Amino acid sequence: MTYFFETYGCQMNQAESSSVEQLLNSRGWTAAPSADEADLVLINTCSVRITAETRALSRISRFCAQKKSRDLTVLVMG
Repeated sequence: MTYFFETYGCQMNQAESSSVEQLLNSRGWTAAPSADEADLVLINTCSVRITAETRALSRISRFCAQKKSRDLTVLVMG
């Protein structure tokens, strides 16, 4: 199984994403080079800044649309 991570926001989000990546790797998951090649897309975001929120919402919409044409799980956290 493969995953792709996108992180928006502060250093705390970066650290949280790193922890989740370590957990996934320890469970046998492999990082995909792009979202198009992943079985699981994770988006870690926050809504403190409107720019990050807008970008994250756009990406979430894009990935959810892809679910119609391929087996993809989208996880949003933050």
